[in-house]
Amino acid sequence: QDTVGALYTRMKVYSDAGHLGRVVIAPFDVILDDRNVVQPDVIFVSKGRQEILKERGVFGAPDLVVEVISPSRLSRDRNRKRKLYARFGVREFWIVDRRNESIEVFVLRQGEYELHSFAAEKGLVKSSVMKGFSLNLADLV
Repeated sequence: QDTVGALYTRMKVYSDAGHLGRVVIAPFDVILDDRNVVQPDVIFVSKGRQEILKERGVFGAPDLVVEVISPSRLSRDRNRKRKLYARFGVREFWIVDRRNESIEVFVLRQGEYELHSFAAEKGLVKSSVMKGFSLNLADLV
């Protein structure tokens, strides 16, 4: 929870300062369709797409989602959710792995995720969707 809170705070401060959109922290539903409802740890919806944000959740694909994984959720978050987010058009997907002290940032290109930025043990990751946003891994783990 500390990692989720730290990531949320940094993203929210950056987004608010630049009037980029809204950052939301779990628990908050992302309703992709009638059969696919998920709760990413952190969600970003850009300013031009605020209509998908409702009181009950996000109705449609957010611009960016973050999953902070634990060993018990590793396969689900890395595989199933990755495919699900790609299928519904989530433009950027982050995997934060505290156990391995790493962050992977994937960007959706032609329906598939490509690695955009990566840090392990130390270093910075950068967002493609939240222009100019970078995060030092040391600030989270």
